[in-house]
Amino acid sequence: MQYKPDDGTSQEASQQTGDATHTLHERLRRLNAIITELTRCSTIDDLCHDAIEAGIHRLGFDRMGIGFFDETGDYYEGSFGTDEQGKVRDERNSRILISQNAIMTAAFENHSTLEYFDDTPLFNTNHEAIARGWNALALLWDGVRALGWVSVDNLLNQRPLTAEDFDILTLYGSSLGHLCTLKRTEQALRHERNLLHTIINTVNDYIFVKDTQSRFSLVNTASWKTSKRGVSETDMLGKTDFDYFPHDLAQKYFEEEQGIFRDGRSIINMLEPNVSAEGDPVVMLTSKVPLRNEHNEIIGLVGISRDVTSYMRAQQQVQLNEARFKLINEMATASNIGVVMGDYRTNICQANDAFLRITGYDRADLPHLNLNAMTPPEYLDSTLRTGEHAPDSEIIAAEKELICKDQHRVPVLQVGNFVGKSSQDFICFIVDLTLQRQLEAERIEISVHRERSNLLTEFISNLSHDLKTPLAIIKTSLYLFERMQDPTYQKARIQNIHDQVLLLDKLIQSVLAMVRLDSGYELTFGPLDLNQVMTVLERSMRPAAERKDQHFVLELNPDVPPIRASESELYRVIVNLIENALAYTQESGVVTLRTYRHAEFVVGEVQDTGMGIDPQILPYIFDRFVRGETARVTAKGTGLGLAIVRRVMDLHGGRVEVDSILNVGSTFRIYIPVWSEQASM
Repeated sequence: MQYKPDDGTSQEASQQTGDATHTLHERLRRLNAIITELTRCSTIDDLCHDAIEAGIHRLGFDRMGIGFFDETGDYYEGSFGTDEQGKVRDERNSRILISQNAIMTAAFENHSTLEYFDDTPLFNTNHEAIARGWNALALLWDGVRALGWVSVDNLLNQRPLTAEDFDILTLYGSSLGHLCTLKRTEQALRHERNLLHTIINTVNDYIFVKDTQSRFSLVNTASWKTSKRGVSETDMLGKTDFDYFPHDLAQKYFEEEQGIFRDGRSIINMLEPNVSAEGDPVVMLTSKVPLRNEHNEIIGLVGISRDVTSYMRAQQQVQLNEARFKLINEMATASNIGVVMGDYRTNICQANDAFLRITGYDRADLPHLNLNAMTPPEYLDSTLRTGEHAPDSEIIAAEKELICKDQHRVPVLQVGNFVGKSSQDFICFIVDLTLQRQLEAERIEISVHRERSNLLTEFISNLSHDLKTPLAIIKTSLYLFERMQDPTYQKARIQNIHDQVLLLDKLIQSVLAMVRLDSGYELTFGPLDLNQVMTVLERSMRPAAERKDQHFVLELNPDVPPIRASESELYRVIVNLIENALAYTQESGVVTLRTYRHAEFVVGEVQDTGMGIDPQILPYIFDRFVRGETARVTAKGTGLGLAIVRRVMDLHGGRVEVDSILNVGSTFRIYIPVWSEQASM
């Protein structure tokens, strides 16, 4: 029941009322001081613990506890409370089903800010009834939604609940509700900031941010640690290249960056001279892009540099080796090219010193050597044919391997022909290809490093573009929040920050999912009912549709067979497609979920009556970070969702297709292989 205090009509009651008013004012003053102190708590756990301490020792309550509703609203999860001796205890492992607790059920159904229950059982740590008294539940309310309750009882002192207690407890619950939401938002923001900071600091490239005066405002660990430009990142903040490099080099960097600030043009993959911390000349592969604020004004730049000195030296060495190898081949001297002569059965009769050096044999070994016997079996089809199968004047050239005296293999180019069936029927020239294979491996390695550098530069550029908008909004909201006293306006700013934190979290989670899918992650497949997946997702996402007066239509073919799929990744794909359909469909629109069989695939369709996709964007819609201009304005997204969809479908051995008409709607189809025992092996 809701508490109703005595009306106090007698003279004695009037005197008591005056005293109570004075006490109420004092407790309100204490309450205001407590709330001010609680704002300085770093975490929500600290907030709840200190709120219990203050409620007992400074506001005069007997026993007190704080807990929160879980995401479903079915359970009450504890934080901190008070034991039967009046000491604060940890109740974070407590989880109570609301429907099985009469007091909580009544309070939950009444939706009042404070519920009072008289002559009710009071419990100890083990949830055993040890006394009877009153119990009150004050709602934790942040002005928008209910978060949980502050519970109070009179187990220790058996003092009745007064009108003053009623008012103080109600105000305490409301104030704590606002503080809890604020702390949750602050913790989420710190988590996302730390996650982004961790990602930046794990790469070996130098990543930095500069202001328009070319002063460092942010550097990653590699920038100061690897380059030995300080003992921490703060050592570089506020400084410029003039503090670390020769004046002419620093002037060159400064002029380049001022050009970026002036013209807005980016520098991508430019080779620049630099000087290492030891003073040695190095070559850096550098990209710099302008950093803009929410008004599209350039406020600095983001740069990434990689030391490619070793790669450049390797490339120069490759070019030098290629020139040397070409010269050796052009000279064709006996010292560089092996010469072998033998009979029509490929028994070796004579060989020059170069052949002996290549194979490691001695001249005394020659009578016992056979060229085909020195050839591994897999190369025999491309080597000299013997006996009657050896036609005159046939020149055979092939890359192969020869088995050396120590049994290791050496790659060679063999060019030879038969000149007649006598004791010296064939002649072959042997060129050692070991050096050439090493050069090819070096070229491939350099190509791979360059490709990785290009991909990382493109990733940083795209990521900085997608991060700058929410970060700018958060920065502006925090600036306005600090200067505005209107609680309603502050709540709007907090919600704005919360929305942008969710967007940043979605972007980072999408990036991590794409990295995981690209890293050779193996999926676990099993038989799955696509109709059931569609039904479950329609039911779970129906509330989101109803908020925009949208509705679903299910057209599920009951005869489709089970599919071969990874359940978690398939759910990710279909949720992504449905979320897009809801986001880009106007109010009162329709989203249709459809299944049918096509050859050896089961097809799942998500069709909407939304805005459609620009025909110029449609061919690239599954590429990473591709979003149309209308889509950027209409809905918040990461630009990675459809790229993840395509990658998951590729890993399933399926595919994804899209048809779209502008201002009419879009249809996305995923083709998933039918399950079979043979396919599962």
